[in-house]
Amino acid sequence: MKGLNQTAADAFAELMSFLFVEVKQLYKAGARAFVFHTLGPYDRSMSGVQLGKDVQETLRRNIITYNDELSRSANEFCAKHLDAFCLIHDTYNLTSYVMDHFADYGFKEPVKFCPEYKLHPTTEVDETTAPSCIGPASAYVWRDRLHPSWRFHEIWAQDVKLEINKRLDSLALEAQTRLSHSR
Repeated sequence: MKGLNQTAADAFAELMSFLFVEVKQLYKAGARAFVFHTLGPYDRSMSGVQLGKDVQETLRRNIITYNDELSRSANEFCAKHLDAFCLIHDTYNLTSYVMDHFADYGFKEPVKFCPEYKLHPTTEVDETTAPSCIGPASAYVWRDRLHPSWRFHEIWAQDVKLEINKRLDSLALEAQTRLSHSR
């Protein structure tokens, strides 16, 4: 990294150059399917909330800048490797939407978490094992101050699957259209 005086955008551009060296190595090794995930809104997790409004806002802007740079770099890579399947999954907006509509997804709490999870990492914490919790682990969007809960990971995985299927359907339709026009 260049140094302390560089902007977040410069730092993330440099980080992407390192990341995409590895992506290109995967491609050279035969990988042809890539899903790039943007960062979630960690400014809205307890880690971000507890930083205070000013630092939280800086974190939000930095996450957006990172996501923009990831998207730019992924789009550039994908444009040069047309034989690869590429998808940029918008984890930031998915997580924001789930947090804004948490009850629709069966969550009871969009920001806080139950600290008992650290004591019981392999069990579904409930009111009997953790009376201070508002419900089982699946009631929370976040597992801890920074990591999404297993229940959110299920939603995330379902969304990725949906986006992959949409993209595959779109590619199949494009191929079918090209084939019908070539006759």
